[in-house]
Amino acid sequence: MIASPGSGSALRLPRWVIGLQLAILVAAAVHIYLVDYVADDSFISLRYAKHLAGGQGLVYNPGERVEGYTNFLWVVLLAGVNWIWPAVDLPLTARLLGTAASLLIVLIVLRFSTDGARAPAAGLLAGACLMAHSGFVAWAGAGLETGQFSLLVLSAAMIQARTLGSGRFDPLVPLLLALAALTRPEGAIFFSACLAALVVSEFRWPITRPGLFTVIRIAARFAGLFALVYVPYFVWRYGYYGDLLPNTAYAKVAPASLQVGRGARYVWSYVVQYGVLFWILPVVIYLWRCRDRVAWFFAWLVFVGLAYVLRVGGDGLAFHRFVVHLAPLMYAVVAAALVDGYRRYVAPRTGRSLRFALAAVTVVGLLAVTGRATWTSLLLPERARWFEPQAEMSFPGDGTLHSYVWFDNYFVDRLTIAARYLEQHAEPNSLVASTPAGAIGYHMNHRVLDMLGLTDRHIAHTSELYMGGWRAGHEKGDGAYVLARAPDYILMGNVAVLPYALTETTMARKLVLKSEHELWEIPEFHKRYELVSVRIADDGPFQFFTFFRRKP
Repeated sequence: MIASPGSGSALRLPRWVIGLQLAILVAAAVHIYLVDYVADDSFISLRYAKHLAGGQGLVYNPGERVEGYTNFLWVVLLAGVNWIWPAVDLPLTARLLGTAASLLIVLIVLRFSTDGARAPAAGLLAGACLMAHSGFVAWAGAGLETGQFSLLVLSAAMIQARTLGSGRFDPLVPLLLALAALTRPEGAIFFSACLAALVVSEFRWPITRPGLFTVIRIAARFAGLFALVYVPYFVWRYGYYGDLLPNTAYAKVAPASLQVGRGARYVWSYVVQYGVLFWILPVVIYLWRCRDRVAWFFAWLVFVGLAYVLRVGGDGLAFHRFVVHLAPLMYAVVAAALVDGYRRYVAPRTGRSLRFALAAVTVVGLLAVTGRATWTSLLLPERARWFEPQAEMSFPGDGTLHSYVWFDNYFVDRLTIAARYLEQHAEPNSLVASTPAGAIGYHMNHRVLDMLGLTDRHIAHTSELYMGGWRAGHEKGDGAYVLARAPDYILMGNVAVLPYALTETTMARKLVLKSEHELWEIPEFHKRYELVSVRIADDGPFQFFTFFRRKP
């Protein structure tokens, strides 16, 4: 049985348990440090934060109100840091804050146990799984809001678990969920799930057996506290941007009939990559047998989270970002199920040596499949190596041309180099059209036309017949619109900073996504723009920057 988190019995843990908890926490920090993953999308939020701190408003391009982010509270937090300390390294700050939030999550989960101080095994196992979880570790330091959002959702769930069926609730829960909704839109989904659990628990697992009107009053107070924070924010953002949903939602999300298939593939890839089949049967048996309200509550939140992922079609980024915030709740239930199964079915029927061997094999196997995506790339890079055809490079690198483990880290550096060149050589306030909009926008002060539409209202609202068939957020574009905006520079080939210069012929083989292909097919584009290739370095993966410049 899962005890309500936060019980005082955790304070009486033996010293060896506390030592193991500290070891797991340190191991999690080391894992985050070794993975060292960074995402280009984080720099979109950083550009918004930089402009807000500089007094230009919550905008991507000054004067253009487009909500190209989905993490308001994270952007405001970073803007506050930048406003207080203008010289701060904002990307590093974002990564450190995300890491701190993620380590706090590990610490909270480590304090979780099945039976207080007498049985800390579940808490240790759940914490160890998070420490090993490739997605959790990668997104801890990636620079986005994942750690903050996960911490808010977990904290709300842990606090609500203490009061299920008691005829009351902790006011912190709806307030934390409101902050989660300000951090990411799906926070509102978890609010609805927690509200439903609050109502159901009063009828399914009542402690005080309140009447119907009492339950309605409790639910109304719960919803009212959430609305007290969220409604003013929603009214403000609608008035500021003029759209009911963030611009990124229009750029990424299609009708359910087109998205569910991709969402199902996304969830299945998570199941395969993180070894869900390794533990799903013990969890089902545990939930069916124990009927523990806290375990069912956590499982319910995980189910709702996965249903949301199915509806929106998953995510286009690496390491299954849309499932990371579910991992702490998921592994709390997994650990409880495995420990319960061990006590009930293994311990009474086996000798001490065999019990220890079975437990060790299970734990090692569970941690191995949970962290396979990162451990393989770090320790056995030749087994994880894959060829990226657009860049014509393999990742992880073997040290000859480059040593990048992750393509995304290489890509951020590639865009950064291009941005810094344009910042130095382009005319002030030039308009630069680019397929990615992260590091390329953050590291220069020029206006950026996002050819994917995440920060451009027109492209985001265009209709795309094949939405749902490719990566989320990478399907829309409008080459004719881009050309009509007459950008001073158009960065084709996914921002072509490569070991070699490109010609018109070779650039045609480097085109990516809809806007670039459509532009290439327009004769007027080739008349109005000239191909330019400049040498950036004498060796390495970033020797030549090739782009198109508008002719005088």
